[in-house]
Amino acid sequence: MGKVRHRWTVMLFALLGLAACGKSKEHELYDERHATCDRIARDRETVSQASDDFGFIPNSVSGIVSCSTGYQVNGKPPCGQDGQELCRRYWQWLANDDALCNAGNCLYVCEAYSPGPPGGYVDDSQVCATRFAGGQPYFF
Repeated sequence: MGKVRHRWTVMLFALLGLAACGKSKEHELYDERHATCDRIARDRETVSQASDDFGFIPNSVSGIVSCSTGYQVNGKPPCGQDGQELCRRYWQWLANDDALCNAGNCLYVCEAYSPGPPGGYVDDSQVCATRFAGGQPYFF
């Protein structure tokens, strides 16, 4: 009976230890950035305001903003109007937390859509839709 009780005690402390750990700082940042991404479209922020929220300009890796009339998000135009020219921008982060992706080998990204054409460094176009995605592979 003593061995059984000891096993249960060890298992209980292991579970309590896991529960006490909580989320990593990076996972908390991930959640915060996800909420910010959702808020940007809901509050109809400009691209410049969104850049201030995230602390850097979008597409900072490639420097390219792509614009098209054919974007689809879940099978629908992201801002509700077929044929409207929209520009797509990305704010992206490298994940180093294994809980966010396999062995820290991925990006998470806030993808935003706003009417085109793109502005320069100061971009006052309003974001009309966003999509947040995690676990995106990257190859460097």
